[in-house]
Amino acid sequence: MAKVLKHMLFNWAKEMPLRASPRRKTAIMLHVVHGFQSVQGAVAPELSEGLDFSDALAYDTWVAEDVSAGGYGIIVPAGKGEWLKVGVLVGVRSETESLWSVGIVRRVKSDEHRQYRIGIQLLSRSAMLVYLRTLVAMERSGKRQTAILLSSQPSPNGSLHVIARKELLDGHDALEAMFGNPPSTIMLEPQGVVETGDDFDWLRYRLSTPIA
Repeated sequence: MAKVLKHMLFNWAKEMPLRASPRRKTAIMLHVVHGFQSVQGAVAPELSEGLDFSDALAYDTWVAEDVSAGGYGIIVPAGKGEWLKVGVLVGVRSETESLWSVGIVRRVKSDEHRQYRIGIQLLSRSAMLVYLRTLVAMERSGKRQTAILLSSQPSPNGSLHVIARKELLDGHDALEAMFGNPPSTIMLEPQGVVETGDDFDWLRYRLSTPIA
């Protein structure tokens, strides 16, 4: 079941709007961070030099009023979420979860109580830190750059998806990617840009070498 859910979130997120997935009512407290830097820090607390960054992270606490395989419908209290707009990258974690999910705000509406009701599309529940560099950087023993790998396993069509800091990558260069503990190293062939936001690029690649 978990494997099926991951494939649904990973492969169909772009094609399936939130309303296409059956929803169920809930009342879950969610911790939410926004922006590429904060989301990457939540996914990868190891970047905080030994500190538990995920616990020290400044986050908002909101209530999910419904949930589906594709994401959450959330109530944002009045006076909160001034940064909210469609297309913002977010990290989401319930109080019972240890890992952060990665998503994008897809719907923002205000009600008569000056609360926001928003829809978050989940891109991954198993995102991880990845270290990337181009083939030119490899030849020059250049430094690896950090990004977010949405899944370590390719989709059925062989794609792997990366969320990177905006304009870090152009989506046209082949990459060396290193992730995991112990680390695995793979080569990725570019398949283009899926989406761009204010501070991130969502990029698609194809695995060109087996996971080592």
